[in-house]
Amino acid sequence: IQDYQQRGIHLCLLCLIIGTIVAISMLSMAPEMIEEIASEEDLSDDEKEKLEANTGLIAGIGIVFLVVCNGICGLILAIPMMITNNGLDKSSLFSGWF
Repeated sequence: IQDYQQRGIHLCLLCLIIGTIVAISMLSMAPEMIEEIASEEDLSDDEKEKLEANTGLIAGIGIVFLVVCNGICGLILAIPMMITNNGLDKSSLFSGWF
């Protein structure tokens, strides 16, 4: 990005997408991890039930925040490509494939 190349923006967007996919996969495993931690701790049955009832909600909220925040970051990264005379060269990260 610093050298005014489109491939820098493509690389940043690709890293953002890969990071989002990895984070979503980790958050989808959160209910199992929370249940495992709850079984190791000395929690009462009532506390365990409340925690297990809300693990899906916690993971869902985390995924929503993750997608919204990374979507905003992606839009900010793509601003130079949306401008007509952006000063970027015509290099492409995917020029050899497409």
